[in-house]
Amino acid sequence: MQTTKATSALTFTIAGTIKQVSMIVVGMIFVDHTTGLLPWVGTMLFTLSLIWYTKINLDARQKKADDDKKASVGVEDKGAGGAPTETTPLSKS
Repeated sequence: MQTTKATSALTFTIAGTIKQVSMIVVGMIFVDHTTGLLPWVGTMLFTLSLIWYTKINLDARQKKADDDKKASVGVEDKGAGGAPTETTPLSKS
């Protein structure tokens, strides 16, 4: 829990991706003793597609966060009389 508070979502996602790739490579080296070219090509293809998927997912999250931020900027809460209930340094009163 403290790790997610101290780091960004991007850092946490990259760490998870590195963990997945390292577990696959360590398994290939120590368990199966894979020496052929085809398994390594498949692992590289998997690694690249995992990185690509992570980038697409993070870009979509960032776009959604930016859209939410843009939607909330400029919206003022109006009181019963139609006047803003509080002013901010950025508001033009």
